[in-house]
Parts: sequence; C-alpha cells; structure tokens
Amino acid sequence: MTSPRTSPTATAARTACHRHPRHVWIANCPDCTAWYLAGLRAGTQDRSAVPSPRDRAA
Repeated sequence: MTSPRTSPTATAARTACHRHPRHVWIANCPDCTAWYLAGLRAGTQDRSAVPSPRDRAA
C-alpha cells in the first residue's frame, strides 16, 4: 500500500490515512498528521478570499 504522505497528490486530494479506522486521527502517525495539516492549510486558503470584518470597516 502506498502512503498518502508520499503520493504527489496527497495534499491536493486530502486523502485520509488508511492505517487506522475511519474518523480516527493519531498525532504521532505521520500520515494522519500530513492529512490533518493539509486540511488546515486548504481551509485557511479557502477563507483568505473573504475579507475580514476589519477590512470592510476601513
């Protein structure tokens, strides 16, 4: 089985770790951590297009 972390499209596809049961995230598993951090990074990039309330007031 190929590790999602070593796949070139792992970040783009945000593939969950297949070493553990579904919806289980283990901090010391490198595949779980890579998947989780990719999700956080994608989430912050999606929200960057929305202006913050401080930007609208100025």
